[in-house]
Amino acid sequence: MRIDFIGNSHLGTVAPELSRHKGDRDVAHYISRTYGSVTPSLVRGGERRALDYIKLEESLPYGAEIDLDRTDAVVCVGLNWSIVQMVNLWKYFRPVDARGDYAVPALSEPVWDAYVDAAFDSTHMSRLVSELLDLGEERIAVVPQPSPAEWVSSREGVRFAIYGEMTRVGDWTRVLEDFARQLDRLEKRGAHVFRQPAQTLTQVGFTKDRFAMGNVADQSEGSFYARGDFYHMNRDYARETSPDLFDWLDRRVIE
Repeated sequence: MRIDFIGNSHLGTVAPELSRHKGDRDVAHYISRTYGSVTPSLVRGGERRALDYIKLEESLPYGAEIDLDRTDAVVCVGLNWSIVQMVNLWKYFRPVDARGDYAVPALSEPVWDAYVDAAFDSTHMSRLVSELLDLGEERIAVVPQPSPAEWVSSREGVRFAIYGEMTRVGDWTRVLEDFARQLDRLEKRGAHVFRQPAQTLTQVGFTKDRFAMGNVADQSEGSFYARGDFYHMNRDYARETSPDLFDWLDRRVIE
């Protein structure tokens, strides 16, 4: 069984554990890096599609060609499909029924939905899913970026304030609902979406701090916490979720 994983840094943090839990599956990881220089291609039959928004490292253990004729499933990881992306939209506009002000204009419900849809349709994830569907790939799985670490909602600072405000006034629930709607839209297009396992989440939908790369206990200069990284998860998260992901792939996608 062949599974091709395509993603950005969020795939990079879980790739070692995915390889460790792969069992008798053959897995390949195509990880887009900010410093990458090699453009991968999707190939099916005689057709080739260059993925110019994904840049691989020069050292390529799996090559730069993703052959859809030999894969059993393609798993798309991260690639801007995230709750962080949703929150960023609130920095410019807010839905008319938002409880907080955020010093931005309000949009009516239909306009808000169209605004959010357009933003998510322009992500690298959406572009990749479209390319795969155009090439006739039917076994497409999507693993969204994990929810932000819990500590972001209580940390002081301009970058984090919106998370604390949303949680305090109750708009965080709306953020989660709008993100769930985007996941539903992906599934209607033909992708299978792996929801973040409940055991990794707090009651209000943040990722538990113990799974975050940004460790509150490590506030040394240059640490992930000091850099304000509340969105990458650690190897404990990868160990916790990898078995669930493979079981889900076997049951829901490859079957």
